[in-house]
Amino acid sequence: MPTNNHQILAGKTILIAEDDPRNRRAIIQLFANWCPSTEILMALDGQQCLDIMAQRSVDLILLDWDMPRMNGLDLLKELQKEQYLPYKNIPIVVYTGAMTDSLHLAKALEYGAIDFLRKPAPPIELLARIKSILKQKEWQQQMKAAEAEVKALQLKQLQKDLQQSLLVLAHKNELLLELKAKIEDPNTQRQRLLREINQLIEAEDYWLPFLQQFQQMEPNYQQKLMQIAPDISPAELRLAVLIRADLDSKSIAQLLNISLHGVKKSRYRIRKKLDLQTNDSLDKFLKNI
Repeated sequence: MPTNNHQILAGKTILIAEDDPRNRRAIIQLFANWCPSTEILMALDGQQCLDIMAQRSVDLILLDWDMPRMNGLDLLKELQKEQYLPYKNIPIVVYTGAMTDSLHLAKALEYGAIDFLRKPAPPIELLARIKSILKQKEWQQQMKAAEAEVKALQLKQLQKDLQQSLLVLAHKNELLLELKAKIEDPNTQRQRLLREINQLIEAEDYWLPFLQQFQQMEPNYQQKLMQIAPDISPAELRLAVLIRADLDSKSIAQLLNISLHGVKKSRYRIRKKLDLQTNDSLDKFLKNI
């Protein structure tokens, strides 16, 4: 039998839930003839189907409706439970000779079936439906992987831009602090210059633009952190965001115009409010929120 047109089936694992021996043999023979490299697993009812899924990776389920112990519809309902969330991307085709009217079709689709075939379907139609579904699943996986890759690259670039802009600001503050330290003569001219430098050092206009960029990278990050530590102060929240943005303590101190000791004390207070243990990494915790 020709197999070139069925490459999408090669190496796939299909779980057949079917209690009728004749139907099981017919399906096994169909795949043996057209695509012998497809692995066929057999279950006699919905419960056996769940047992097999717990042990084996499955690409598609061909599901009979009328079976003992747990029928096809009950299995579909069971798979809606949160504990079976890992199986949500497995396409299920209901293939049944009973319960074939439009009402039952609607029920099957409502509970997660992706297609509905009435027995006995012509072998070519059955294979064509299965191939079409597997191709769609493969395409969706490729699209999802491509989107994840693009998003990862965008986030990486955004994080790089954030770090660069913050480091520039931190360097500006460092220069201003050095300049401030050199001004010792308390005459009016220098006092005015001191005030101007202080205003530059303490200016916060960097924060809102930075926060807008940060929120593109980490939506709702501050809200999530405040849910974990409701008593965290605005200053501590800002420090936590800068830590999450991968700034080191020296850069944070320069940016916030505080000492390294001040950064250390603030980190300690944040750890306490997050209830972290001695061996827990604050940086790692903040990055995993």
